[in-house]
Amino acid sequence: MDGKIHLKILNLLRQKHITQKQLSKIIDTEEAVISRWISGKTMPSLKSLEKLAAALEVSVQDLLNEDFSMYDCDKNDNKNNGKNKIGLSKDFDKNLNKDLSKEIENLSSKVKELEKKMEFKDRQIDFVNEKIKFLEKKIKE
Repeated sequence: MDGKIHLKILNLLRQKHITQKQLSKIIDTEEAVISRWISGKTMPSLKSLEKLAAALEVSVQDLLNEDFSMYDCDKNDNKNNGKNKIGLSKDFDKNLNKDLSKEIENLSSKVKELEKKMEFKDRQIDFVNEKIKFLEKKIKE
């Protein structure tokens, strides 16, 4: 088993912009336990590895695999000529976040539009139901 799993976890957290506290909530584990994993003091159990891999969107095999170098922390990160480990510019993450933010705003406005339409439809349904009740009352008279 690779002795650098703690570095892989740490770097994945950085890449995903997830804090130890957030991860602890996601995988239902105490923050202190995650801190021990990241510091290399302890190793996650198999069950914890499964939860961890799912939360970090990688496989357990990727976490344990020795050839997982793109997720190793690089202390000389500034020497990569503006590129990350897989050759993308370091601004890629920033641009991606901006694009995702725009997409989220877009989707939020669409959701609001649909909610308004649903409210209108609900009011129409209420009106029709009231009309039915009124007509049923008239028929009984």
